[in-house]
Amino acid sequence: PNASDEIIEEWLSSNVCRCTSYEEISKAIKYVLRGE
Repeated sequence: PNASDEIIEEWLSSNVCRCTSYEEISKAIKYVLRGE
């Protein structure tokens, strides 16, 4: 639930093409992890 930016990037790098917006997806993941 308290994933760091590095952990989120690691998750994304193995599942999402780099041509997508990691930043927006990362923001969405953080939003969900905070329970918002």
